[in-house]
Amino acid sequence: MIRKLIVSCTIIFCSIAALGQGENNNWTFGNGCGITYNTGVPVFFESGIYTMEGSATISDPFGNLIFYTSGNMVWDRDHEEMPHGNILGNGWGGSGTQAALILKSLSNSNQFYVFTLDPQEVALSSNPKMRYSIVDMTLNGGYGDVHPTIRDIVLDDEMEERMVAVETEDCGYWIVGHKRHSKEYVTFKLTETGLSGPFYSSGVLQGNLQGSDVGEIKISPDKTKIAINMTNLDLSSPYNLAYFGLEVCEFDNATGLVSNGIAVDSGNSRSGYGISFSPDNSKLYANNVSYDLNLNQFDMSLFPDADAMRENKISVYHLDSPDPHYDRQYGMRIGPDNKIYMSADSGYVRCIQNPNEIGIGCNFNKYGLRIPPEHYFYYPTAPFYSFVLGNPTVTLTYKDTLPGKRISINVCFKDSAFLQVENNLLNYTWENGYSGNRRVVYEDGTYYCISSRLCTVRYDTFDVRFVKGSFQLGADTTLCPGDSIVLSVSGDGFMWQDGSTLPVYTVNTDGRYIVAIDKDGCQFSDTINVSVYRDVARITPDDTVVCQGQKVLLQGISNPAGDFLWSTGSSSSSIEVDATGYYMAQIENICGQFTDTAYVVVQNCDCRPALPNAFTPNGDGLNDIFIPKLDCFAGAYKLGIFNRFGERVFVSFNQNAGWDGTLRNGQVDVGVYFYYLQYQTPNGELKQYKGDLTLLR
Repeated sequence: MIRKLIVSCTIIFCSIAALGQGENNNWTFGNGCGITYNTGVPVFFESGIYTMEGSATISDPFGNLIFYTSGNMVWDRDHEEMPHGNILGNGWGGSGTQAALILKSLSNSNQFYVFTLDPQEVALSSNPKMRYSIVDMTLNGGYGDVHPTIRDIVLDDEMEERMVAVETEDCGYWIVGHKRHSKEYVTFKLTETGLSGPFYSSGVLQGNLQGSDVGEIKISPDKTKIAINMTNLDLSSPYNLAYFGLEVCEFDNATGLVSNGIAVDSGNSRSGYGISFSPDNSKLYANNVSYDLNLNQFDMSLFPDADAMRENKISVYHLDSPDPHYDRQYGMRIGPDNKIYMSADSGYVRCIQNPNEIGIGCNFNKYGLRIPPEHYFYYPTAPFYSFVLGNPTVTLTYKDTLPGKRISINVCFKDSAFLQVENNLLNYTWENGYSGNRRVVYEDGTYYCISSRLCTVRYDTFDVRFVKGSFQLGADTTLCPGDSIVLSVSGDGFMWQDGSTLPVYTVNTDGRYIVAIDKDGCQFSDTINVSVYRDVARITPDDTVVCQGQKVLLQGISNPAGDFLWSTGSSSSSIEVDATGYYMAQIENICGQFTDTAYVVVQNCDCRPALPNAFTPNGDGLNDIFIPKLDCFAGAYKLGIFNRFGERVFVSFNQNAGWDGTLRNGQVDVGVYFYYLQYQTPNGELKQYKGDLTLLR
């Protein structure tokens, strides 16, 4: 049973609070690829970027593109390289997981900070560094350019290729990275007075290989947790992704420091890369880039119990692939639609459509968005478009007085209500002196809250009215086939899910049944899920074949649970048999008494072929067809004939069809040909044979 209360709210904005939040509406990545969310759904566009990994894009609040970068080059809104946009020039083309990050200056509305990280390939010959440059939009005729003197400023060295930003509590940004071959996090703070730091804190995992660590770092939307999906890339052995580590720590948004870390998952022959928290902070998603291609969901409510998180993780997608370059999964990013998008070697942007839901309820779609083929890379042979989808920017609320809200609330069929103001400020004072951003009220009335922080203040008003009333349909239930249940409600103003307004509703099929009431602007509904038992009583497998010397397990199924009596006299739920014959089970459960029968055939499964080495397709009726002779019925049968040039001249998937020495209705030349035979025996063994045969006439 699911009951849903819809609180009726009227929101009256006191000023221009409806200004868009479109700064992250445009993404650029990969080989000239872009996605815009300005129409409410993701739409592809062509950009000028060329990057195998790192990228960052910034737009204005209405979603108009400003510029983007790979960490090496900067492009303007018309997709042209800025005149001095080559800010690194290390030749690696954005080969860094989160090599770029763009943040708007807090002291100059025309300037943006572009943070960059050297890719780990640089570590082979020098010390990878974290830098920043300033893009000034007053330059280059208003299209922007990199500041001539504030560029490539080194902030720290021995850095991994991942960083993330988050809003501080006091009108600023935290920029967080990670040190190579170390457990250390490094944090910088950007405020209206400029950059400060570095500030160091420690996690629990560290990379130990020559190439240090790749993979993403993310901070939870509520700014309380930070996570790294770590892969040690051994650059002494190309593409050897040798070690995996998933670390989750607490993040203190007051100090920018990391603490109380746990190693959620780690081990050899794993290769973590992409990571994302769910929008509601309840889940953590982490993938592997090769070898063990899992997309795992972790329950953040179990933090900091690493064992519990590990033992209760759910694989929402898994693929065992012998090719580590096929179907690899990479970076993740939350979209403006609160879906999580993920890059992969597949030609598609994958999508977790309901990331707040548990397990398969998250609705993972392997084929979320089809990438236009012109934007593929091919490396080494499988198509992919980018390892990541770009590092999001962070936006702050406007300074001075923020637009407040006056909210009229009808509290529907409840005795109390929670009032809550946005918690991105620091101090909260209600009209009764209560401090906190959330409070409980029990009576009709008007309630006020003043919220303030160093540079902002906001006034919120709540007009509350309680509406009384309630009803229930009962608990979810399951019916036996042919049974029914009667649902009933009393009163008026009701409507069922199919539009019926009768007080009685009879149900005898699977479904979700909803009754709703609309009263004084309040909508209340109750739901009951009704299902009908399937597979009430049967035997599995059905009629089957088993090889001599083997046994088959006949399993009785009773749904709901019941009692069994087999024709062999057994009363267990399953029996093992090794003889040809009919086997019957009598099954009794709360839905009734049932009988099912299975027929078992025992046969020889050796199934060896007789393969002639010559044939004479001359039409005399003797030896005119080349065909392997099998003493069994074969599955997955395939026979291929090839000439001496490797050209296939015949193929058959039917063990009763052979080659008559022709190709495209014409006779082929006499000579030596080559065959390849593959089939599956009745016991599932795959057989393969190859050899030569001579065609004579």
